[in-house]
Amino acid sequence: MLEAKAVLLGPVGAGKTTLGCKVSGIGFSKLTLSKAGVNFFVKTLANGNLNLWDMGAYEINGNMFRVYGKEAACFLFCVDCSSADEVNKGKEFLRRLKEKYQGEGFSGTSYNDPSVPKILVFTKSDLLPDFQVSAQLLDEFRNADIPGLSEKHFLCSAKTGDGVEDVLKHLNATLFPMVELTVRDKPKEKSSSCFSALFPSLRRKNDGPEREALKGSFPGPNYSSQNPS
Repeated sequence: MLEAKAVLLGPVGAGKTTLGCKVSGIGFSKLTLSKAGVNFFVKTLANGNLNLWDMGAYEINGNMFRVYGKEAACFLFCVDCSSADEVNKGKEFLRRLKEKYQGEGFSGTSYNDPSVPKILVFTKSDLLPDFQVSAQLLDEFRNADIPGLSEKHFLCSAKTGDGVEDVLKHLNATLFPMVELTVRDKPKEKSSSCFSALFPSLRRKNDGPEREALKGSFPGPNYSSQNPS
C-alpha cells in the first residue's frame, strides 16, 4: 500500500493535535498540551496510508524542521479561526518559519519544492460559526511567499467533525497519485546486509583465495589440546 507523509504546522493552540486525533479515529479531546517534538497519526484512505506528523510549534526555534520536513508530500498549515488574534498568530508563525529557514535553511526538506502542496486549514470553526475565509485574508497568507501554496483551503472543526472529511478527500485525491509516480520512477537500490557493509571483502562469493586467507584469520578453537573430562 502506498504511503504519504503530511506535516501539520502552526502556532501553539492552532488545533494541530486535535485535528490529528480526529483524523486518526482517536476522537476529539480538549486535554491536549503543547509539546516538544512530534506526534504521529495514521489514517488509511482509499488510495493509501496517510502519515500525519504533528510538529510542535516550538520546534521551528531549533533545527528539527529539517528532519520532520524531509520527504514530506504535503504541509498543512493549521490556523485557529476563532478570533482575529489567533489568525494573526498563524500569520506570525509563517513569517517566523520563513525567516528562520529561508533559502538554504530548508535544505533537506521538501518545503521549498513548489510541486509539494502547502494547504491552509482553518480550524475550530465551531467556536465562530459565522467566520468566513475572505479573499483579503487569503491574499494576506499568499503574500507570505509560501512556495507551492495551494489555491484550495479548508474550514473545519475537530470537535464537530465539520470539514474534516473534505480535507481527507482532497489529500486522498492529490497526494497518492504523486507518491505513486515518485515510487515508480525511483531507481531500485541494491540491498546489502550490515555484515557485507562492514566486511566488503566478503561480498564476492567466487574469490576463493581471499576467502581461504580470511578463514585463516579467524581460527576456531583447538579442541585437540584440551583434556577430556
